[in-house]
Amino acid sequence: MLSNPQHSSPMLHNIRYRKSNLNQKQRNTIIAGDYRGILVEAKTLLKPTDGHAFELDFTRSRAKSKLALYAFITPTFYWYLECDPFTEYQVTYAFGNCPQEVAIRKLLSKFFVQEQLQEIKLQPDFDTYYRNVQQVQDRKHFYSLQG
Repeated sequence: MLSNPQHSSPMLHNIRYRKSNLNQKQRNTIIAGDYRGILVEAKTLLKPTDGHAFELDFTRSRAKSKLALYAFITPTFYWYLECDPFTEYQVTYAFGNCPQEVAIRKLLSKFFVQEQLQEIKLQPDFDTYYRNVQQVQDRKHFYSLQG
């Protein structure tokens, strides 16, 4: 596991789970903690190369979603946390000519619940997907990784 699940994080405040399933709560807490740990490390790795990012904590946003929990997207890396209809956390990721892909894949290999981690291919391709995000998402969710 990459991070302490008790670490304060926006996505850890409201862990979703079926009330009768404490194992699911523990598993989702671990997934959210690992998601956040990789997010923090990926930002550090991407800072010198990616310039800017889109980041949105859907649990604290007016852009309410029944499934989306958190999204982080740069011109070369996609990192997304969602809660499926069965209240299971899922993480999807993608790379688009990412100069830090090898280093990020090394981080991903430490993800505690590997079966909830899935690499995807963004449609129609990574660059077009990212440009579409820039066009439809509120500008306040974009920022410079350089500070």
